[in-house]
Amino acid sequence: MDLNKADVYAVNMYIMGIPVTVTVDDYLPFWSASEHGLTYAGPSPDKSLWMPILEKAAAKLYGNYEMLSGGWMGPAVQALTGAPYYDTVHSEMSVSDLWEKIDKALADGWMMTAGTHVGTGSDQDSNDVGIAYRHAYTILETK
Repeated sequence: MDLNKADVYAVNMYIMGIPVTVTVDDYLPFWSASEHGLTYAGPSPDKSLWMPILEKAAAKLYGNYEMLSGGWMGPAVQALTGAPYYDTVHSEMSVSDLWEKIDKALADGWMMTAGTHVGTGSDQDSNDVGIAYRHAYTILETK
């Protein structure tokens, strides 16, 4: 059963805080060497396509898929929420200062992401502790 028989989706995004509706269809780029078939973002565990649809809308907003950069979440968060963002480069901080900053931001209710834009390999490769290169993560809590 199709939820959207027209196969067209309207996504509300923001450019410099101004709401813009981006309309996309559900024709998504496929690549046979991909684990899930899609060239970029894959379906969620329940097989829904909300992430590939959002990614396609962002690619349309910014010009094309090549304008999207894996691991840089600030522009994506801003495009989806209209909220400002800032980056923190962890290599410029001590571990305890970074941990304290993350804990405080979470306690204050901030949306937090982390990206691995630096490193060798593609998003199909990972480092020795299992973190994928050129990938984005959401920080939900610290322990």
